[in-house]
Amino acid sequence: MGDRWLIQLLVLFAVVMTHIDLGRAVSEPVWQIGKFNASSSEFNSGSDPITGLPTIDYRDPSQDPVYVVGASTPSKNWFASQPGSADADSGFRPHPFTILFDLPGPPTGRYTLKVGTLIDNPRVSILQVDINGRRGWFYQRAKLIYTGEPIVLFDRQKKIEFINQVRKEKVFAKEKVYFAFPLALNQPQFAYEIQAGFVDPVKDLLPGAGREWFSVQHWVAVHQPDLAAAIVPVDAPLITLGDVVRGAWPTEFGLRKATVFSYIMNNYWDTNYVAGQGGDFTFRYVFTSGREFQPGSLSRLGWEEMAPLEADLVTYLDKAVDAPRPLNGAEASFLQVDSPHVVLVTWKRAEDEHGTILRLVEVAGQTGTVKITAPLLPVKLAWLCNALEENQQPLAVSGHTVSFPVHPFQIVTVRVEGEKGVKQP
Repeated sequence: MGDRWLIQLLVLFAVVMTHIDLGRAVSEPVWQIGKFNASSSEFNSGSDPITGLPTIDYRDPSQDPVYVVGASTPSKNWFASQPGSADADSGFRPHPFTILFDLPGPPTGRYTLKVGTLIDNPRVSILQVDINGRRGWFYQRAKLIYTGEPIVLFDRQKKIEFINQVRKEKVFAKEKVYFAFPLALNQPQFAYEIQAGFVDPVKDLLPGAGREWFSVQHWVAVHQPDLAAAIVPVDAPLITLGDVVRGAWPTEFGLRKATVFSYIMNNYWDTNYVAGQGGDFTFRYVFTSGREFQPGSLSRLGWEEMAPLEADLVTYLDKAVDAPRPLNGAEASFLQVDSPHVVLVTWKRAEDEHGTILRLVEVAGQTGTVKITAPLLPVKLAWLCNALEENQQPLAVSGHTVSFPVHPFQIVTVRVEGEKGVKQP
């Protein structure tokens, strides 16, 4: 047996030592642990697969892993996670992983050590390597990698949520970053929502308008006579359609492939723009499909995903006095809108404190009558208002209900004044 070598490392997903024979100009691996695939799935997870309990106590130095080349196996003896010295739960200490291996004789030529790391913390660790008592520190630069795509499926709702997480190195060279969503439609037509309506980029854009990238309010859709698919880009409003930005400035939209690109980053502009973008980012996308293109339903889905209901827990400590409460524990609705193509976007106290203001928007391009019912709040008076909350026209009121007409893509402002009492459901 030749010389025994000892290497101590901090945090990695794969490591290989290679011997380079300078005389023959050839190289061959001495040993390798893991694969350079940006994954640690082949290693010991550090927890029992049945109970989920930890199988290693990182606070105990005697349990620091020792891997013997030729005797140990990655799935058993090499752990997928390696705490840093700033980890309080692991004892605020270094956690060296030791590799023992033999060489057939005294080392000759050149040896290289390649280490692949996955960093799951905003603070980038310093990699320390000790080889037979000689120590070195290596300062890592994180690069953009794809760290996961959790996919969320929903009961009784036809939608899928993709959660894309990336860690990106900040660079100052010109760059652009996209997520691509290719769709299997052979006669694609495109549409995307704007503030009050939606746009068909083939026929709705004015001469001279940009046709390479677009700003989306809540959704972008690709459809044909028998099929429609749509994406709600929750965190990234810029998109391109059919292709990435190439600086061609087309004068016509033309025929394009059925691919939606989410345009998440770029640094093309030289002024009034960040020179580089880096860090940890999360981009969420909600996908749905159907037999027909239904912009009203897509707008409702978009509002639900981008402005979901928020819940808060109120305890008795939050109440100044223990007064009789008008609401019991029965399930009920504060407000009901009977039209599926009308979205309530605001319900607030009026600026002049006379009642409350409801602001609604028609999202499907349809004309109709909207009925609003407040089961808990008897309505006394109601008016159509302008955007400044100035009363324009009184509305007919019946008990808990008020009705009014709505036109395609109209934004409607309604003032409602209620009775003093609140009826329990």
